[in-house]
Amino acid sequence: MKLSLPSFTAALAALFLFAPGILHPQPDPVFRIETIQMVPGGPLEFTFRDTGTGASVYRVEYSPDLGDAVAWQPVATAVVTPLADGEFRVVIGQPEAHGGFYRVAGLGPSGEDVIVGFATTAFQVTEGDTVSPVITFSAPFTGILRYSISGTATPDDYGLLTGEVQVFNSQSATIPITVADNETIDPLRVLILTLEADDGTRPGLSSRMVITIVDRDSRWEGTFFSEKGNASLPFSLEIICSGETTQGRLVGGPSHFFPEGPFHGSVNAHTPAEFSASFEGIALPGDSTLLGLPAVLALSLEAEGGQEIDEHFIQGLATLVTAYPGHPHLTTTNTGAFLMQRVPPPPSDLEVELSPVP
Repeated sequence: MKLSLPSFTAALAALFLFAPGILHPQPDPVFRIETIQMVPGGPLEFTFRDTGTGASVYRVEYSPDLGDAVAWQPVATAVVTPLADGEFRVVIGQPEAHGGFYRVAGLGPSGEDVIVGFATTAFQVTEGDTVSPVITFSAPFTGILRYSISGTATPDDYGLLTGEVQVFNSQSATIPITVADNETIDPLRVLILTLEADDGTRPGLSSRMVITIVDRDSRWEGTFFSEKGNASLPFSLEIICSGETTQGRLVGGPSHFFPEGPFHGSVNAHTPAEFSASFEGIALPGDSTLLGLPAVLALSLEAEGGQEIDEHFIQGLATLVTAYPGHPHLTTTNTGAFLMQRVPPPPSDLEVELSPVP
């Protein structure tokens, strides 16, 4: 029979490997296991010493699988009896099985519920960054604090979240969350964590925390105002970020001047002080040009200090070069202003629209 007695979200107390007549507990800074007695067909008995959790109420749990976080269940037949000098005896009248693991949880000073909540209930985090929401406790706590996960974000966005936090005689804990940089223009995404009630803990008013994910990738609708002929040419631009690299995709279509794309280009700068992008090799068939000849377009966009550049709007100067292969004397260059406005992210498919009650 294998037996483990980690302090339930205190420190991992001990892991026991059973050989006939021998159990080897390992030392632990918070709970220290003193003796183990196993009688075939009889009760399981051991003592432990609490060296710092401040708890006076304890719960014994059993799991057949040490690696399964949801398999731990309270042992109804376990009796915890205080002894002298901070020692406690645990007697389990009917061991759960011939193999498995046991652990002990401290449930708070004097057995009262510890109130838990988030220090901050709303965050914004950009793709590729990490946020660490802080959970606070009304008193030192040792045990497992559980939380539920919801919202329109998916595990592909936030990685592995176990739904529980192991706490070791502390009045605070954190949940580090790293948001993936997926190089995709996504719908609006939020991640919601909600603290759950458990033996020894009770959620307070700030038990729900919302993380809004800020997409690094964006779509912009723009217009180029040519100085020649006062023409206005609509276009659509996608900006895709990957680490320190930024790429652009010029998207054409029936409503745009440029043909069906996308056409890949470079975004050389995209800061509050400067924006620069260029796209070359945009092929136009002959039946779409005034001269009836195939043409190749090149578009450059430049904005810098003194022009408007922010996260929602960019205004600057554009240059459009139209070249006709084999006819260099027909090459034309148009300059003018351009305006681009960022398209808000669409709502997620997971969102449900609510209507007011009449």
